Amino acid sequence: MFVVRIINTCTSGLLLITAVTGLMLSPLLYADPPPATIFGKYNGAGKCPPRDPKAEYCSNTTSTDYVIVKPSKKADAHVKIRRVLAQGHTCTLDQDMSWSDGHLTYNAEGIKPDKPCKLELWFKDETLVLKDIGYICRELYCGSRGLFEGGHFEKKPVQSHSTRKPK
Repeated sequence: MFVVRIINTCTSGLLLITAVTGLMLSPLLYADPPPATIFGKYNGAGKCPPRDPKAEYCSNTTSTDYVIVKPSKKADAHVKIRRVLAQGHTCTLDQDMSWSDGHLTYNAEGIKPDKPCKLELWFKDETLVLKDIGYICRELYCGSRGLFEGGHFEKKPVQSHSTRKPK
């Protein structure tokens, strides 16, 4: 990768490239890509597991709730989330996310400049859990009673289609 220094010297808005250097950036600056096992469709897991006092918050999900995680050309993954909660309030998100430290993260500006939206997707075995840090993302992507925080989802098994004809 080359480092390009750009300065804006034109009043017309055009950029003038003043120097290109052959400085290679260290490969240590790049994070590992997400494991292929995270990709797929996750369905609502139903009721939360029995409450462990040390466990984090959990919110029930239904069979109509889902998270789809796909590879992306622009980011580490593309994620589509849909939750339908009480009285039809929904949460929907369709965004690229970055992978680091064992989870996917989506960052966006919040309603207030000092409170950004940060949504994390944590994976363990075949389970995905949503974490809405500070509950800010719900203000942007959910109806008044919707929420991402604590949503538990289970990976949908891949169905194979048999070529055998029924007897």
